[in-house]
Amino acid sequence: MGAVRTLLTFEQFEQLPEDPENPGRRELLEGELIELPPPLIQHDETGHTLRDCFKAALEHLRALGREVPLGKAYHEVGYRMADGSYLIPDVSISHANQPRGRYLEGSPALAVEVVSEIGRAHV
Repeated sequence: MGAVRTLLTFEQFEQLPEDPENPGRRELLEGELIELPPPLIQHDETGHTLRDCFKAALEHLRALGREVPLGKAYHEVGYRMADGSYLIPDVSISHANQPRGRYLEGSPALAVEVVSEIGRAHV
């Protein structure tokens, strides 16, 4: 017999208590809870560097008077999808005038995931 999987609604996901034993972040993908470990410092620094580059590029284009159909560059901001999923890309760019409430609504215009070496010792 296969494993039984319990799916969560977005409302149940929002009500989950903080887990002091797991200080990482949580995402919800089509009802499945995804728990991620906290990022390593290099992973976090890479994300911030990418976000800063995207922000500078958007500001440069706007300073040139270019019409840019994009919003802001973000680092680890959550997006609530139409199917009830909730995802936090490492770096993202929102759509211009993207609906928002407590979270950005819908998918980002661009999402970037930073790939890190996990569990590998560096000497």
